[in-house]
Amino acid sequence: MTDEQKRAEKGLLVIEYQEAEEHLAHLYEHALRLAEPLDNLVGWLKNVRYAGVERIPMHAQAQSRAQFLEAKVRENPEKCSLAVAEALALVEEITHARSHVEDLAERKKALGLK
Repeated sequence: MTDEQKRAEKGLLVIEYQEAEEHLAHLYEHALRLAEPLDNLVGWLKNVRYAGVERIPMHAQAQSRAQFLEAKVRENPEKCSLAVAEALALVEEITHARSHVEDLAERKKALGLK
């Protein structure tokens, strides 16, 4: 491999590494946006005592309590909707992207790049 080919390879590796880091940052931002509705629902559930659940008698059937929660979710679907499959796929994608960045970092290190 000539010096020019080595420089070209290093240049391409640096660009690929930067793109991989940007992609990973984008995935992290997407994860935060995806988590927001779930955070809202979790917050509501943590404060359920103050959110009107006491109106459902404790002896009410579980189905009634489930219907109450479902009604709360329907009231604020934008706050409570979360595609679990999308979240799991995103976690998988982040895992692969992080591994790719680490591999590229190792390749850069092997070529003497920072």
